[in-house]
Amino acid sequence: MTVTDYLEMAGRADVLRDFEGSRFVADEQTDPVSGERRLLVTYCPAALATNAGWWAALPRIAADLVDAPDAVLVRLHHTDGAPPRPWIRHTSYLRHSGRPAADTPAASDMITVRRAVPEDEAALRRWVGRALVDGAAHGPAGTLGDTEEIAAGLLALPGRQSFVAERDATAIGHATLLCAERDEVTGEAYVELFDVLVEADDEVRRAATDALTRACVRQATKSGAPLIGDVVHSVTDGGNGHGDRIVAKLLTQGWNPDHTLWYRQCGVTAS
Repeated sequence: MTVTDYLEMAGRADVLRDFEGSRFVADEQTDPVSGERRLLVTYCPAALATNAGWWAALPRIAADLVDAPDAVLVRLHHTDGAPPRPWIRHTSYLRHSGRPAADTPAASDMITVRRAVPEDEAALRRWVGRALVDGAAHGPAGTLGDTEEIAAGLLALPGRQSFVAERDATAIGHATLLCAERDEVTGEAYVELFDVLVEADDEVRRAATDALTRACVRQATKSGAPLIGDVVHSVTDGGNGHGDRIVAKLLTQGWNPDHTLWYRQCGVTAS
């Protein structure tokens, strides 16, 4: 599928918009965990990515398209630069190179990685639910949805695969992949690394996380699709801080920038 195909589909779905002669795709989205109501811009052409007037007008556009919107999210390819303040990073998407990391922790004979089995489902729901809560915690305060139900729904998706890390025969964490994903703009098939979580001290966590990631890279390579993961940034600290440090570290471990979701709360003015 080409971008032209995507725009034609957006036109048929009545979500193709126009700003000063440039077409973009935007529709209402409600975050299933926090309940935040947003305008989500899934396609922004280069002509708008560098247009300060467009970025300033987006809160008004959101108010025209969404009933009482809380925020606006805009997807930009990493080569399209960054919007002006008060726009901040919300989620950074990274693509794994498929090559070994430049700096990885030493392998530990105490850590093994295996495919998840039905007996792991309760732990997987807890771990995925925690990821959902942690992600929502990076945004404005709101009422959390039923994370247990949402986690169960994610784990039931076609193509979901999970790996479990064990130490001394005890499960200490997981990596969960969504292997039947397709980029809605480009049509590219990919494997999404939805979550990696290890409950252990720093040294063991680093080694187990590396072992889980290697298992995910092997799975993606086997499927012939790229592996894409994401880092959620805290909107409460202006998009800076912990998320940026995680991205910087991942860039030394075989990951490369792909695209970013940029965020602005409605009612927030530029400083």
